[in-house]
Amino acid sequence: MAVTIGKLACGSGHRLLWIAGPCVIESHDACLAIADRLAQMASDLKIPLVFKASFDKANRTSIHSFRGPGLVEGLKTLAAVKKKTGLPVTTDIHECCQAAPAGEVVDILQIPAFLARQTDLLVAAAKTGRVVNVKKGQFMAPVDMKNVVTKLAEAGNTQTLLTERGLDLRLRPARQRLPGDPDDAGPEGSRDLRRDPQRTEAGRQRRPHRRRSPDDPVPGPGSRRGRLRRRLRRNASAARRGS
Repeated sequence: MAVTIGKLACGSGHRLLWIAGPCVIESHDACLAIADRLAQMASDLKIPLVFKASFDKANRTSIHSFRGPGLVEGLKTLAAVKKKTGLPVTTDIHECCQAAPAGEVVDILQIPAFLARQTDLLVAAAKTGRVVNVKKGQFMAPVDMKNVVTKLAEAGNTQTLLTERGLDLRLRPARQRLPGDPDDAGPEGSRDLRRDPQRTEAGRQRRPHRRRSPDDPVPGPGSRRGRLRRRLRRNASAARRGS
């Protein structure tokens, strides 16, 4: 089943849909400039693209961090992007009261990963009639997302997208080690997010895991990420030999 976003479609038989843009709306002018550039790139490369920017990043680590311009001003910027570039737009919502006003402007309402199970928020998003993109919580197994889809459908919305967000290894006991785990992982596991393609229908073939750490420095031969890349290459070679 394909999901329709304006003139675009996402699903089996359609080209890969791209969602791109700044994490947060830092300023109206900057957002329009980025959107202009992305629209030109999408046209040149002939790829379907949805512009994404957040009006409020409510999950910042520090209470002093910049969160964005807020709902009213942020939606004005997203409306301007849509009008100027013709790109479909998306943004994330964190509260039920944001769903209706955001749904009047954007083409896709995005549910953040850590709110993926919040029934009231899912229902509020579903009732707008807009496409709803739910990011899988790092604390959730992929199979658990069927309950999210069911909630949206029972609220009257089957226009649903799901986004893989990785697995938080801090929730896995250290004794349940997986290939490529760091040797110094403590009892709480590591802070890496693991996207395991073996857990998805499309990733049945044996292959190594992909890793990302929030503490990774700029990649380089001697960096932690560089060492992980070498380890992954060794795992890939071993996987090929064993398949």
